[in-house]
Amino acid sequence: MVLKMIKSTLPPPTTPFDISDPDSTVLDVWAIDSAVKTTKFAEKYFGEFYADRSYIVNYLYYEKDVLKSLIYYWEGIHSLPRYYLTFKFMLYEELSKDAQDLGCEDPPVEIRVQQQKEDFNFLSLFGGRMIIHSGTATKHRRGSEGDGTILGQDRTRMYHIMGSTRAMEVEKVEASALNSGSTFIVFTENTVYIWIGKGSSEDEVNFADSVALRLKSDTQTVVKTTKEPSDQEKRQIISPKLKEEEKKNKFLFFVKNKKGNEREGEEKK
Repeated sequence: MVLKMIKSTLPPPTTPFDISDPDSTVLDVWAIDSAVKTTKFAEKYFGEFYADRSYIVNYLYYEKDVLKSLIYYWEGIHSLPRYYLTFKFMLYEELSKDAQDLGCEDPPVEIRVQQQKEDFNFLSLFGGRMIIHSGTATKHRRGSEGDGTILGQDRTRMYHIMGSTRAMEVEKVEASALNSGSTFIVFTENTVYIWIGKGSSEDEVNFADSVALRLKSDTQTVVKTTKEPSDQEKRQIISPKLKEEEKKNKFLFFVKNKKGNEREGEEKK
């Protein structure tokens, strides 16, 4: 859902686009990667971004019966400056021509956006929420080649639910990254854990639920934890099938005590 606190001045995206309908809009997303090539994203992956990439978000909409073109250039924190040149001298020209062919009298309005500095209008194009992956997109993909962002099962991954608008992947997975005031999602080989801190809001927990269901694989199950697991639950989590990295972080989900958090590596007897 779009949060009430987010007030956009743009009309919400609609599908499909009808040039004759003044209430119609169209939203397209491209990514620029380290190979300096553009990849158009399928709609089901809208709202997911990688910190090592730049994204072009093209939005066509009507304003007082006049067709407008708005292009956001989103820069991941680890993206390279040369990506912008690829956009400006290649895709921008193509999108400008397409907009003109559709009837746009004015050239597209271009807005550059840095990671974690997105405005309300930008967020509203993705339902008011976004998921930001760290690392490279290639390492996250599994299966056939394409623009998908389904998480691979190559290592443990942690996401920090930042308010009710962003799910940010934590680059270094360790217990010290957890805090009692937030909600976190941890993906292991077979299980997805939603760790709910005592200061978490209902919106954050609901957002975590939706992120976990969106990113999990068919073989992973989702488990919520708000208190110390039982011995049986510990044995299920710390099983011989887990990878060495997960064993190293075996107390990752048991960090909450009366004061909020315990130190990484504290063993419970």
